[in-house]
Amino acid sequence: MDQSTVDTIKKIRNAIALGVFCRVESDHDVRELSLTHPKLYNMVKSKDCDSIMLKSLLDLQVQIGTGKLSQPLADQQFGEVAAQKYVNNLIE
Repeated sequence: MDQSTVDTIKKIRNAIALGVFCRVESDHDVRELSLTHPKLYNMVKSKDCDSIMLKSLLDLQVQIGTGKLSQPLADQQFGEVAAQKYVNNLIE
């Protein structure tokens, strides 16, 4: 995932937070994201999208893109974040 995609996702989330998603829905970059990554797009535009999990995902993807992190290590780190958020509370 490149920085342009991350910026587009941030644009969508900001528009949703302000209640003006309709203003960016037809934006070229937003439409491109909807075509190239439809599942990610649907998750990002959902009002139930978990901002903490999304930020973690984006941060890790940027690190993979810059070569600072390998995909397997990023997967492990994201799994740890997800476990802390969703699983650890259930077993404590």
